[in-house]
Amino acid sequence: MEEQPSLETMQYPVHTNTFAIPKDSLLKQVYDVYKPTPHIFKLKSESGRTVFAEAFIEDSNLGTLVDLSVRALARAFGPDPLPMIASDPSHVKTHYDSLDVEMPLKDCYHISNDRFWKRVVLAKSPVQTLALKPDYDWKSDGISMKFVEMVEACAAEFWPEEEMTRLALNIRGWVREMHIRRLKSLQDYCFEKYFRMESSSSSGEDDEEISEITETTTTTPDETEPAEMGEEEKTESQLELEQLMIDEKAERKRLREELREVRQKAREEREARRKRHAAKREKKLELELKKAQKKKRKQPKDFHGIELTSSEEDVEAKICDKRNKELFLAYKKMYDYPPEHCHHIDLRFIQWFTSLDTFIIEFLGPEMHRNYHYRHLNFSYDDIKRLAVGVSRLPVLRVFRLRNSRMDSKKLGILVDGLKDVSTLEILDLGYDCLNDTCGQHFKKLFTNSQALHSLELESNVLAAQAMKDLSAALLNYNQGKLKYLGLARNPLTDEALHSLISAVYDTEHIESLNLKGVTQLTEVGIACCIAKELLRKHPNLLALDISAVHVSAYAADEIMKALQPNTKIRTLHCRGCDLDEETETDINVILKRNGYVAENPFVGNENVTNEEIDAWINRTKNPIMLSVLAEREKRDTCLLQRPVEFAYKSDMATAEKDIGLSNDERESIMSSSGTSDSKQLRPFEYKPNEFDEKQFIEHVYLPGHSERYYFFKARRRRHV
Repeated sequence: MEEQPSLETMQYPVHTNTFAIPKDSLLKQVYDVYKPTPHIFKLKSESGRTVFAEAFIEDSNLGTLVDLSVRALARAFGPDPLPMIASDPSHVKTHYDSLDVEMPLKDCYHISNDRFWKRVVLAKSPVQTLALKPDYDWKSDGISMKFVEMVEACAAEFWPEEEMTRLALNIRGWVREMHIRRLKSLQDYCFEKYFRMESSSSSGEDDEEISEITETTTTTPDETEPAEMGEEEKTESQLELEQLMIDEKAERKRLREELREVRQKAREEREARRKRHAAKREKKLELELKKAQKKKRKQPKDFHGIELTSSEEDVEAKICDKRNKELFLAYKKMYDYPPEHCHHIDLRFIQWFTSLDTFIIEFLGPEMHRNYHYRHLNFSYDDIKRLAVGVSRLPVLRVFRLRNSRMDSKKLGILVDGLKDVSTLEILDLGYDCLNDTCGQHFKKLFTNSQALHSLELESNVLAAQAMKDLSAALLNYNQGKLKYLGLARNPLTDEALHSLISAVYDTEHIESLNLKGVTQLTEVGIACCIAKELLRKHPNLLALDISAVHVSAYAADEIMKALQPNTKIRTLHCRGCDLDEETETDINVILKRNGYVAENPFVGNENVTNEEIDAWINRTKNPIMLSVLAEREKRDTCLLQRPVEFAYKSDMATAEKDIGLSNDERESIMSSSGTSDSKQLRPFEYKPNEFDEKQFIEHVYLPGHSERYYFFKARRRRHV
């Protein structure tokens, strides 16, 4: 048999336009018969060919004329399909596949098609493995991404509160997670009002007026209270926070009034002094004019004899703006962009997302590339106050992460005032936030009202001994819940700091998992005393410990091995990069496997368990393969009980063969009586196509029909044979 030529050898020119092959099966068969073979292209008559008509229908990636029409209608008439398109499921699929993923959120948030939102998520998310997840809420993630894009694109100088609040109220039912990374910062011209000129008295008044304007503008964000869109009950701590903000506003108002009085007095004194100086200058000019009149003016012989008088003082030389760039740059370099001046948009908008479960925010600033400036990474106290107000009003918040931000003790205190009211908070992440040793005083306030907090992540900060003492005191008073995870990786912890924490926590229910990765300031004595003798020996609730990238000497390794041998609770111990030898790492892995087996078999080593209890436990435990086999058998039994009867008994079949000459009503009664033998049998089959209306015909045209009909006609066919 002659070998069929491969279609891969058929090479068309690159510029050839192609269309999709038609969906009609008959046309496909005809085309497969009459399409040209690769040998035809080798003929001499085909060498100068420029038109390839057969190539127009060999591209399956392009749609038919109907698909192109549906796409054009989708782009022209918006996200909702037209009635002529909505009636056909295949056209609806093409409609949503052709919508633009960059469509405004206010126009597409009501769409419930998962294919569209899947395209949106995969187009905006860097994690392309999301397409492999079977059960994923594409709409929730897509709406959140689109809203975050709008927030990050909004300028810091202007926040459209009404528009964004209206949109947030419309979409809050779908938003479960939100991750804000890069907020816009203030532009350069917003900081020019903070530059000072102290050398000239003439410009002092202007600077003081500018300072007054600056002070009022920086305090206006706090004076605006969030508009209440609905009646919500406020907790006592929220009322205290609002009262504290009102008191601060009144105090600032009083200070501004005192400052205005002082500046008014200084302005009056300056005005009087200016008048005195002006009077003195006028007298001096009169005396000079009188002396000049007395002098005989000599006519100079040439221009070398002209006497030049000193010009008046140049006022513009002392103006600090772009008219005097050198002075402007000098004062600009002296200005250090303090956090009080680096404002962002109003973050209180998150209070409207009542279904928000996870909220992550990072003050990374905009994409700077070569225009880097550290001011983009700063954020003001007003920003953290508004963030605390918004977070305190989230009823179901479970995870809060504030990472990669420049925090200090004051900002952390303001944030904790808002977080302590969130009773549902379980995970708090403050990693990479530049928290110093004075921030530990706020942990006690955090654990006072919390009931569900079980994970505290403080990695990559500057926490030291004082912070650990405050944290240990806070954990001792934390009786409402249990802190399971504590992350202290890459903090400058010394032996004293670690000892103050572990000595207060061991033999309690807190800290099942401790992360000490990269804590390089621990000494040999600290590891042997704090980790081996106290943590591994005296803290039975410890299940996981991470000491990766911490140098462990031979003496400390021996102490750790001595502590691990009697410990049957710990299951995970990460010690990569600790300079341990292979034998020690192998022994640690053996001990961890032993602990895992003990956890899976709780009767091992327990002398209080009887043999009967052990036998009952063993009989209750089965092999995973056996469990899967039993599950499959149970599914099969359930399927057999629910399936319809696929055959008729011989007596019923004989009765049917004898009654072939009966009417249709009698036959249906016989079939119905044969089906009533089983209590779980479905109702008898009724098929009257001549009485169907258009709606019933459309519903039943693609259905295969009832299985009893097949056996009825089969028995009738046998009868005639």
